[in-house]
Amino acid sequence: MLYAVAHPEVSPDDRRWIEGLRREHCPTDAARIAAHFTLAFGTRTIAERVYLAHVAEIAAAVPPFAFRCRRLEPGRDHATAEGYAFLVPDAGAEKLAALHAQLCTGPLAPLLCENVPYVPHITVGRCADFDAATRLCARLGETRFEISGVVRTLTVVAADGEAVAPRAQFALGG
Repeated sequence: MLYAVAHPEVSPDDRRWIEGLRREHCPTDAARIAAHFTLAFGTRTIAERVYLAHVAEIAAAVPPFAFRCRRLEPGRDHATAEGYAFLVPDAGAEKLAALHAQLCTGPLAPLLCENVPYVPHITVGRCADFDAATRLCARLGETRFEISGVVRTLTVVAADGEAVAPRAQFALGG
């Protein structure tokens, strides 16, 4: 399955904090791939060369941008009962959403899930259900935090079972 993700550039202290949460609350995901914003969801039906060409074209047209996260929100898995703890940007969210919308055009248009709203986020926890995710977000949110960073690249990764491998990376703005 091919995905397009953005690995945010953040300070070393913020990276340790985020990855620490992920190791504790979603260790399987943390072991597979570093913290990221997923921008185009997985597919096996689009040829890799077509997928890569489309992501490269979109990346070249979008300048790097800053983001800031100061809150956690619970999220639902729309295919299972699982819930998630999401680190959600308040600044830069509109640019991430626009990038997602641009990526889900042309050959990647089938990846747009119109019945599931896109919420830009970094997953920091996986829970048995939405209520548990809500409790985790409340507990983790008791500590005030601010994560600021920049998105400068898009990476296409291939997920196959437990392995996630980068296929190509594209600088934003060319």
